[in-house]
Amino acid sequence: MIRKSLKVMLFATLILVGIKFAYAANEIILNPKNVTIGVGEKIQLTVDRTNVPANSACASPTPYTSSDESIAVVGTGITMYNGEKLNGGTVLGLKPGKVTITVKDCGFTDTTTVTVVDSSFNPKTGSIVSGIAILVGFIALAISVYNIEKIFR
Repeated sequence: MIRKSLKVMLFATLILVGIKFAYAANEIILNPKNVTIGVGEKIQLTVDRTNVPANSACASPTPYTSSDESIAVVGTGITMYNGEKLNGGTVLGLKPGKVTITVKDCGFTDTTTVTVVDSSFNPKTGSIVSGIAILVGFIALAISVYNIEKIFR
């Protein structure tokens, strides 16, 4: 009797799990989110599909769009932009500003923000490098002032 009820419970659990997967919420996720690149730099975006059936009528290549193509362009498939080859999802910064990149795939939509900054400023190291240079300058000035004071004592 216990064996039979365990079999029934196992069978019911498998059915419920199957129903859950059959009706799971599908989605796409565009990565990375909120990135910064320099003018002339590129970044590759990717689309992660969750619970999207392999045989679904998803677009291939995935259609990407930029909210302002004067700031940044994004490739769909293999795109050429002024001699630059942009594979699908590759964003190229053209001038400083902020754009929203949108992807529509499998009936779902997701976005990410790309900020394009002047190439002379690297947002990852620029402020640190500038700070170190200023600090070294102050140290050199302090040493010079100290040495000059020693001479006149």
